[in-house]
Amino acid sequence: SVYLKCLLLVTISAVAALAQPVILAEKDGGGVFNGASLLYSDLPGGGIAQGALFAVKGRNLGSCQTTVMSTFPLPLQINGVSMDITVSGVTTHAIMYYVVTCIGANIPDQLEAILPSSTPIGTGTITVTAGGQTSAPFPINVVKSAPGIFTRSANGAGPAWVYNAVTYGHTTPTSPARPGDISGAMV
Repeated sequence: SVYLKCLLLVTISAVAALAQPVILAEKDGGGVFNGASLLYSDLPGGGIAQGALFAVKGRNLGSCQTTVMSTFPLPLQINGVSMDITVSGVTTHAIMYYVVTCIGANIPDQLEAILPSSTPIGTGTITVTAGGQTSAPFPINVVKSAPGIFTRSANGAGPAWVYNAVTYGHTTPTSPARPGDISGAMV
C-alpha cells in the first residue's frame, strides 16, 4: 500500500540520517583537541599546532571498529574514514592514526590524526567523511605551536607520562627520576 511505502521510505531516510557523521560540541563530550594534553582547540592556548597529533570526538565517525595504524607511512584514510581541514581557503587532509567507534552508548567515537604542517595558521573548519557521508564543518584553530604532554591518567590531567630513557621504566611518585637520570616524556 501507499502508506507502507511511505513508512518504509521514512524509515530508510531516518536510518540514513543516523549515519551522518557528527563532530560533537565540547558540552556534549566531543570536539577537536590536542592529542596529548586534551586541551580543546577553541580554548586560549588550545589551538591545534601544525604537524601535531590531534583528536576528534563525535558520533557516527565510522563503522563499528577499532583500527590503530602500526606501519608507516600513515594513511589519509582508515576504513573509509578521513578528515579535511580548511583554513584561509586551503584544504589539507589529516594523516590518520586511529579510528575507535561504537565503544558504548554514551561514549563518543574518537579519531586521532596528525595535522599536516602545510595547514595554514588561523581559524577554519574540519570535516569528517565516513561511509561516503561528510559531517557539517566544525570550527578549528590552527597555530604554529601548542605543546601537550601525555599524562598517566590519559585524560590530560595529573602526572606526566615520563620514563627513564636508559631502562625504559616509567617514573611514578614512588619511583621518581633521580639527578643524573636521562628521562623522556611522551610529548
